[in-house]
Amino acid sequence: MAIVSTATNPTWRKSLIQQLQEQQRKSNEPFESVIQTCVSLFEKIDSLQREKSNSTNCDNQSAINPTSNASLSSTSSSANSALNDRIIALQNELKECQKCMTEKDSTIIELNAKITCLMKEKNDLKSKQTDLKISLDCMTDKCRAFEEVVKDLKEQNTCLIDEHTALQMLYDSLMKKYEKLNQHYNELVTHVMEAKAKDAEIMNEENEKMMRLQQEKARKQLEDDANKMAVNSNVESDSVNLIETPVTSLIPSRPRISFEPHNEIYALKFDKKTHYLSSGGGDRKVKLWNFDDIKINLIQVLTGSNASVTSIDIFEDYLVASSSDHASRVWTLNDFRLRRTLTGHSNKVMSVKFMSVNNKVVSGSYDKTVKIWDLNRNACMRTLFAGSSCTDVANRDENYFASGHIDKRIRFWDSRMEASSTEILLQGKITSLDVTNSGHNLVAAIRNVDTLTCLDLRMNTIVQNYTADSFTIGCDWTRLRLSPNDQYIACGGNDSNIFFWDFTTGKLMQTLTTEKHIGTIVSVEWHPKGNLFASADRNKNIVIWS
Repeated sequence: MAIVSTATNPTWRKSLIQQLQEQQRKSNEPFESVIQTCVSLFEKIDSLQREKSNSTNCDNQSAINPTSNASLSSTSSSANSALNDRIIALQNELKECQKCMTEKDSTIIELNAKITCLMKEKNDLKSKQTDLKISLDCMTDKCRAFEEVVKDLKEQNTCLIDEHTALQMLYDSLMKKYEKLNQHYNELVTHVMEAKAKDAEIMNEENEKMMRLQQEKARKQLEDDANKMAVNSNVESDSVNLIETPVTSLIPSRPRISFEPHNEIYALKFDKKTHYLSSGGGDRKVKLWNFDDIKINLIQVLTGSNASVTSIDIFEDYLVASSSDHASRVWTLNDFRLRRTLTGHSNKVMSVKFMSVNNKVVSGSYDKTVKIWDLNRNACMRTLFAGSSCTDVANRDENYFASGHIDKRIRFWDSRMEASSTEILLQGKITSLDVTNSGHNLVAAIRNVDTLTCLDLRMNTIVQNYTADSFTIGCDWTRLRLSPNDQYIACGGNDSNIFFWDFTTGKLMQTLTTEKHIGTIVSVEWHPKGNLFASADRNKNIVIWS
């Protein structure tokens, strides 16, 4: 077997070659002695055969010359006998050697078989070595690839650490700026609050001056009226103060007075105590009016809003008005002073109502929230997230109220809870809500389908719909109103008409129209005694009906 160089072979291969060489040496060693013995025996046999041949020749010669060889016969016969014995011994020894060689041959065959197995194992190991080498190469390539990935990741990590450090420094810098700006903001808020307080004082002083002027004007007017009493004695007998008419709710039939209080009108409200009519509009003012069947008198102008007045509510001696400037404001009616400014909404406030007490107010805004305010603390008690822009709110009592939204839902709230207790889905945008005196029913104006709907609040079901052929709701803030005794429902249409329905039967009772109204009727209001009615259109006209 050829000796394979092990300079570049691994240890296991070198060990295998050494084992094979040792096995070859061990298998060859006994045969060498046998072969040498056989060779020596064959040499001896050859020499003996030559001697026998020589002796045979000598016998033949002696047969030819019997006389000359007679003396030698005895000697050769003894020599032949000795040679024959020696030949027999050598033949026996040869047989033993052949037998030994046969055994050695079998041993050689076995060893050859073992060598074949070992060669097969060697080939298998070579194949495995090749496979392992291929796998090793693959693993090496993968390791290199992973090393590259690790290297890239380390570089990315280094970059991220650098970026993080830079961002941290930037964050620290921005935090310092934020703290400075926040401090500056707080200072500005303090200054603004002080300025607002000063503005409120100035406005209150202006209101007091205006009130004094109005009182002086009223005094002079009374003096003039007293001087002209004789001239006015021929006025018709029905020229009485309209406020003195009966208390039962009546559907109005004719317009008495019309006037233009604002450049655009959004809200009307009668005061149950003084019977003054309050109006709010695009000129950012709330105006209080007193009237009879002949003339209208401006009692007071409440200022302070920075945008259009969107709704008005009155409770006892307090008036609250919402505005498009994201705030609501509270005035006292005994001195017409601005008392509270309720800020916190992030969009225009569409509706505000007292919650049956003079120290709690609820407001709904286009910022999709409803807020409850504590007037004693001048702070927001709770913010309710409705998820849709609010168009109107209506209260049932101190804790329960409803809100209408442009997502076609009316949501019912408990002021002590964070989420709405019930939701009712209707067919269109909700523009207005009003609750009956009993608190058992709620009426909603629904745009898109131009319908008024009455809900039973005890069952949360629809009990009546109010429609008319020509009735169309003209805008998202069109307001409906129930009569003081809950007998009728009134709402203005897009065609300058005012519609009256019977609350119980849903029957259309009356449709009023006048040339003094132009455009959409946005707000209507019943007098607390039910004998007068006010309506306002988008083109700055208010009409008093009787």
